[in-house]
Amino acid sequence: MNLIPWRPKKSSKAKAQRGLQRLLALLLPLALSPCALAHPNAAPAPLEPSGVVTLRDALAAAVARSPALGAFSAELRAREALTLQAGLPPNPEFRTAVENVGGSGNRQGFQTTETTLLLSTVIELGGKRAKRERLAALGQELAGFDYEAKRLEVLSRTTKVFIRVLAAQERITMAARLERVATAGMDAVSRSVSAGAAPALETSRARITLGRAQLALALAKTELETARAQLAASWGAEQADFAKVVGELAQLPEPLPEARLLDALRDAPQLVRWRSERRAGEAALALEASRAIPDVAVGAGGRHFSDNKDNALVFELSIPLPVFDRNQGAIAAAQAGVDKTTHEAAASEIALYAAVHEANQRLRAAHEQATSLRTNLLPAARTGHINTVDAFKRGLLRPLDLIESERTLVELEGEYLITLEAGHLAAADLEQLAGLSLSELSHGEHRR
Repeated sequence: MNLIPWRPKKSSKAKAQRGLQRLLALLLPLALSPCALAHPNAAPAPLEPSGVVTLRDALAAAVARSPALGAFSAELRAREALTLQAGLPPNPEFRTAVENVGGSGNRQGFQTTETTLLLSTVIELGGKRAKRERLAALGQELAGFDYEAKRLEVLSRTTKVFIRVLAAQERITMAARLERVATAGMDAVSRSVSAGAAPALETSRARITLGRAQLALALAKTELETARAQLAASWGAEQADFAKVVGELAQLPEPLPEARLLDALRDAPQLVRWRSERRAGEAALALEASRAIPDVAVGAGGRHFSDNKDNALVFELSIPLPVFDRNQGAIAAAQAGVDKTTHEAAASEIALYAAVHEANQRLRAAHEQATSLRTNLLPAARTGHINTVDAFKRGLLRPLDLIESERTLVELEGEYLITLEAGHLAAADLEQLAGLSLSELSHGEHRR
């Protein structure tokens, strides 16, 4: 796959590109290696991840191997070719004419023919070629934005799937732990009922508890396989051949103050792209306005008279008269396109601010909930479970009490895991939308 890198030529585009690079380098708590940021042409594509996979491995493979980026690479090459084509002047034209052939009387045959050879060309007025080339260059710039946006989307989607795989692995561990406790409890209840130390009703309750634990374990395994397949698909693999993923879910990025977040959005890639989109619309309007100025066709050549062997020069000048068609319809359409872009940019900016605010609020809520679970509820549940186990060993509690204590602890740990997962997903959304690094902004740094 031949993926062409895009390099903005304007300072505002360079700032957006730097912001994208920082974002790609700091997606979520794990840093992305330079090989994932480098363009795939800069080095051979990495092998498909296998064995133990980190987020760094997954992101690097997604950038280098994702089929979704292939079409955008081809579009970049096409736009580059169109920019080259737009800068070419019109081709000169060679014409020849033979007159007075095959007539009557003295003009029979070729005795009195007039042969004219003419070389002509069109002289473009109104700066059409420069305006055409600028419009094509802006189209190439927009294609570069589209490529970078797609690459960022691939990285963000891969990050989210990676987080889901990581969380699914943890859920299996917790579900398997609960299933083991429920199995042991079922055996203990069966022995107690057989010995007459417990009523038969407890056997049914223990069996139901065990069945629920087994269903939860089976569901966790299904969710993991689904997430693994999605992660493998992010780098173009048909099936997941890696063993497992590793990462640290407990390290949630800090939510951002609203003022700093809104300030950072001024250079968000989505907004910078709309500025280029407007410039492209204005360039299209300028090109259509220049087409109202007619081009001039000039030519020069020679003419040969067969009857007396004389030769003469021939000059040609052609100027269209813009009486009816002054390109007024195309100019009005281009102006409407500029107005449309202005409204679309305003709507996109409003939607972007709303989406970023929503993602930041989700991150803030997850951060607060995770902190509460980690510092208050989970320690209390673990202490209570330790006391329950101790009381069970001393014969003060029934096996069902032990199973219930374990289930309560696992449910709280599962809620904590869901909260961490939601926080990381919100952070991934926030970074993709805003094109910024939460880690950098959390330390007071800013793109300039």
